[in-house]
Amino acid sequence: GLLYAKGGWAFANNKISGNILAVPFSESNLHSGWTIGGGLEYMFAPAWSAKVEYMYADFENRTYFNVLQLGTSLHTIKGGINYHFGGPVVAKY
Repeated sequence: GLLYAKGGWAFANNKISGNILAVPFSESNLHSGWTIGGGLEYMFAPAWSAKVEYMYADFENRTYFNVLQLGTSLHTIKGGINYHFGGPVVAKY
């Protein structure tokens, strides 16, 4: 299996919208932040692997409607099955 870690800069576009007394309102902001995580990938057949990954992201506060400060943090867990075109890489000496 392959154990890995990853991290970097992240961006999220957040939009708040709704209606007050049938008058629509909407505002969006681009939040920047950072992310870190890791995972495990395992080859279970010659060209197939399965993986599970965890990521944490933290985004800066932004002002909405000149009064509301909002930021967010996210925890995500992903799973997947990958097909590796060309089959496994085998080192030859």
